[in-house]
Amino acid sequence: MESTIRERILLAYPDATIQVNLSGRNAEIQIESVTLSAFSRLQQQKKIYACIDDFISEGVIHAVSIKIAK
Repeated sequence: MESTIRERILLAYPDATIQVNLSGRNAEIQIESVTLSAFSRLQQQKKIYACIDDFISEGVIHAVSIKIAK
C-alpha cells in the first residue's frame, strides 16, 4: 500500500520526492515538492488528503501525518 500511496501522489505532483511509512492503519507521509510549496499549509494538506481519501473513508487508513518540505 505504501507504493500505491506514493504513486497516487506522484501522479498529482510529479516533482515530489515522497516517503511513506505505514504502521498498522497509521500513515506518515513526508513530501518535498516545489509545486506544493506554492500553496498554504491547509491547501497542501487538502491536496494530499484528496490523493488518499478513499483509503481514509474505507477505514484502511485511520490516522495520517503529513510533513511537506519546500
